[in-house]
Amino acid sequence: MIEHMQSSVDLTLTFLRQKREETKRLARIAPVDLGIPVVTAPR
Repeated sequence: MIEHMQSSVDLTLTFLRQKREETKRLARIAPVDLGIPVVTAPR
């Protein structure tokens, strides 16, 4: 049982690390414009 839990945790951490690397790679390739409005100061 403990071994099974340990392997599940290992799989989850591996998955999250892969996702993090993928996200960093994609962020370098093409930053996404989220369309967040910019509030300009009133003049």
